[in-house]
Formats: sequence, C-alpha cells, structure tokens
Amino acid sequence: MFYLGMGLFFGTHGLMLVPGIRRQIVGLSSETAYMGFYSLMSLAGLVLIALGYERHHLLNLPSLPNLYQWSPIIMFLAFWMIIAANLPCWIKHWLKHPMTIGIVLWALVHLSVSSNLHAWLMFGTFAVLMLVAALTVGVRGKTPVGSDRPPKGIFDVVAVAVGAALTALVGYLHGTWFGVIVF
Repeated sequence: MFYLGMGLFFGTHGLMLVPGIRRQIVGLSSETAYMGFYSLMSLAGLVLIALGYERHHLLNLPSLPNLYQWSPIIMFLAFWMIIAANLPCWIKHWLKHPMTIGIVLWALVHLSVSSNLHAWLMFGTFAVLMLVAALTVGVRGKTPVGSDRPPKGIFDVVAVAVGAALTALVGYLHGTWFGVIVF
C-alpha cells in the first residue's frame, strides 16, 4: 500500500513538472475535471501512504546531525513559509516561492531525526520533488499564485500567527497522530 500511495501521490505531482503534460491533460477534458482527478489521486496516494507506513524498516545510516532539539523552530519556519505562500504578504514577495522552502524544511527536519526506510523514502521524495519544482519553475512558466496582488504587512502577521498556532497544535498532537512525541 505504501509504495502504491507513493506512486500515486508523487507520480501525480511529478508529472506536472514536465512542461506541456498539464496542458495536454487539461486539453482532453477541462480544468475542473483535471483538478478533480488530480486532487482525488493525491488524496488516494496520501491515504495509501498513511495506511501502508511502517516504522520497523530501520536503516543503518551514518551519523547525521539530529535536529530534534531545533525541530519546533524549524517547523515554525516551515509552517510560516507554507502559510505565507498562500497570502499576499511581504515574505512571499521577497522569497517568491516560500511553499518550496517550507516543505523542504519540513522534510529535512524529519529526515534528520529518523532512521526509518519509509520515512526516508517519503520525506526524501518530498524534498527532491520541491527542489526539482524550484529548479524548473522558469521552464514551466510558473509565477507565484497571487503575485499580482500587492503585499500587505497584515498578512505577514497572519502568516506568523497561524504558523505559530500550527506549530503548537501539531507539536502537541504529533504523538497522538503519528506515534512520535515532539513536546
């Protein structure tokens, strides 16, 4: 199940990094049908990843810098960037693609604290997918969503507040949701 989920989720997202494929798929139906199918495949992939995820496949990894003690700060930065990517704020104006930064930070902190094969496959693939997306953004002609709206400082405050709240919520519930206590 885990590997099928990985294929569905990352295959769906990875295909969209190839210039022209999205246009061809949308050309076969409509933008609405494409988004519905894309969302359905992504959700199915995430569900299969979650259902098939196993913690007992341990890797014999060399000593990596463990960022456990820094994880709340790094996760706050990650959540802040992910929220900022969806708002017309100054951090988005300056960084252009804060979603990429946020997801890479999220993936790297999880890689640094895990020696589990499934964790490495999942978080490593997220990091690689985001880095490839960042490197191909110009080729794909992508511009940040909402970049046509002028930035407003209030949205930076909102991004920081929501990022802090999400960090606290996920940190508090991480043990219940994912079996790993953070704080």
